[in-house]
Amino acid sequence: MQKKWFEKAAKQGHAEAQCCLAGLYIQGLGVKQDIMNAKKWFEKAAKQGHAEAKEFLDTLNSILKG
Repeated sequence: MQKKWFEKAAKQGHAEAQCCLAGLYIQGLGVKQDIMNAKKWFEKAAKQGHAEAKEFLDTLNSILKG
């Protein structure tokens, strides 16, 4: 249920919803875990200046680079 509302708001450009949706994907909460989809939503939120999304994105990028 959370995914439905976060996704609707995220697609409308709501940065907080984009960050929350990314969190669902990265943790696999109510959705199949999908790191790349999480990264996409963190990127969208970070581009809008969402500080928490930027932090998560920086961490995720560091992990993915190994």
